[in-house]
Amino acid sequence: MNQLCKKAFLPLLVFLTSVTAANAQDAAPAFDSGDTAWMLVSALLVLMMTVPGLALFYGGLVKKDNVLATLMQSVAVVHKMQHQLLIQVIQHGCLYQLY
Repeated sequence: MNQLCKKAFLPLLVFLTSVTAANAQDAAPAFDSGDTAWMLVSALLVLMMTVPGLALFYGGLVKKDNVLATLMQSVAVVHKMQHQLLIQVIQHGCLYQLY
């Protein structure tokens, strides 16, 4: 049985290598502006759904008296992260122009 496996493995390996090499020589796909725009819109929609989803999730883990505080903490953390990201993008843009 072991010899049979060795005899079958070599042709399979050669076949898979040739198929991979043939596919690697194809031309690179061109970017479509519509696809890129849809990916940006869908990413924005996911980010917009994440904030209330996380806030409601964490709000459901605490007692009724602390729900509002937990919701506000979640929103504050997301606001701080967005603010830091905006500052980093602006700084990168300004520093990139200097070089």
